[in-house]
Amino acid sequence: MARGESKLIIKDKSRLVRSVIFSVVFWLAACFCTAETIYVDVNGPNDPGTGSFNDPFQRIESAIDSAQSYDIVIVAPGHYRPLSSTGIDFNGKAITVRSTDPNDRQIVGATIVDSNGTEAEPRRGFYFHNNEGADSILNGFTIINGHQPNGGGIYCFFAAPTITNCIIADNTAGSYGGGINCFSASPKISNCIITNNTAAYNGGGIYCFSASPNVTDCVITSNTAGRYGGAVASSYGSITSCTIGNNIADSNGGGLYNCNCSISNCIFLNNTNHAIYESYSLDVQTVTYCLFYDNPDGDWYDNETLSTIIGADAINSLPEANDIIDADPLLKPDGYHLQVTSPCVNAGDPLADYNSQADIDNQRRMLYGRIDIGADEVLSIAGDFEPDGDVDAVDIAVVSEHWLQNGPDTTGNINGDNIVNFSDFVLLAQNWMKVQKDISDLNQDGIVNFNDFGVLAYYWMENVCSQPHWCQGSDLDNSGYVDFTDLMTFAASWLSE
Repeated sequence: MARGESKLIIKDKSRLVRSVIFSVVFWLAACFCTAETIYVDVNGPNDPGTGSFNDPFQRIESAIDSAQSYDIVIVAPGHYRPLSSTGIDFNGKAITVRSTDPNDRQIVGATIVDSNGTEAEPRRGFYFHNNEGADSILNGFTIINGHQPNGGGIYCFFAAPTITNCIIADNTAGSYGGGINCFSASPKISNCIITNNTAAYNGGGIYCFSASPNVTDCVITSNTAGRYGGAVASSYGSITSCTIGNNIADSNGGGLYNCNCSISNCIFLNNTNHAIYESYSLDVQTVTYCLFYDNPDGDWYDNETLSTIIGADAINSLPEANDIIDADPLLKPDGYHLQVTSPCVNAGDPLADYNSQADIDNQRRMLYGRIDIGADEVLSIAGDFEPDGDVDAVDIAVVSEHWLQNGPDTTGNINGDNIVNFSDFVLLAQNWMKVQKDISDLNQDGIVNFNDFGVLAYYWMENVCSQPHWCQGSDLDNSGYVDFTDLMTFAASWLSE
């Protein structure tokens, strides 16, 4: 072959490569540019509707059927019952199905997929079984009253969807996975509240079979398993920054059972029959920067020594565990928000990267230079870096130590402009010697008295409280309601200063 011909061929190959790259980029851009928004409202004017803003579909399934890759389905508040007993099906599509505002717990609580399933007439919330990946996103729903043999609320079968900002509650599995069942699946589950779910056998909250879910920033509480794993059973994935409490297993592992996974920054509180139970077949990989407290039958059952382990010193002696603490986490009445003086504050893993995470309230992590343990990140007084409830000389020392340092998570950066400078010092000075008020001091005058009672009485039985103000603070447990739970909390602080 002549030298000139070789150059021509190389030139043509280069042109071909550029053409292929351009075609791929153009195709991807076309996919994203043509993505549509499809609307759903159970109270829409027409049945079934067309999916437009003014003429929404009345059923979520209709919107999914009409959706193409990367479309967004926005569902208005209301009650939706799945048409199929197996649950609402994404049909393998890379789409987002979300509520109108997944970051607003009030909206999430009002956008309800209610299966109304029973043992005689089983029905679940959602079903992923067509190789859905991370681009199949379920965001911002309350999923309740599912009842199926496997996966009462959600069933992931050979799928890896993203499930985020959901409340998964009061679902039942006749066998495995009351809240979520993962069969050869690896979903990403984040910022969810998984509570009051029941499995007759294993995995009251989440059950896994040959599955590796990544569970982050979730509250997993008050779930029940008839045998093993009240909260989570048999996971090969990871569990990070979760609060796992008040779960029950009638046999073993009220918290976690038989989980060959990495666990970090988690609270284990009041789980029966061991917070972590290693069976004969599987050990946990690592457990780091976690808090164990008041687990009545023991914190950990160790497969190697066939013994119950109780307390931080004993757990830290295990080769797979380090930086464990055992103290009252000082949770607020809702069972997962931290008090400002909690030992979990600034006690999480100091080295890992949490920039992409948000806590259970969708507030960014590492507000004060180090992540908190559990699902909640404490918002303290601006300038209280310890935080210990007041702004004092120790906090000035923190600003001085980090003066002119920059970065998104730099300790001392109060105003969020990524640099510690005079602007932060001014904010600290404004709060100098300020003390964290009692949450029942609703008018912030330094004492809980009849003036505060008048505020609570004004909002009494209000049922639409939401962040950031929570009905001027009267919704003390941030439940969305001002009720007797708030009144009892208020009474406990009467006349405190």
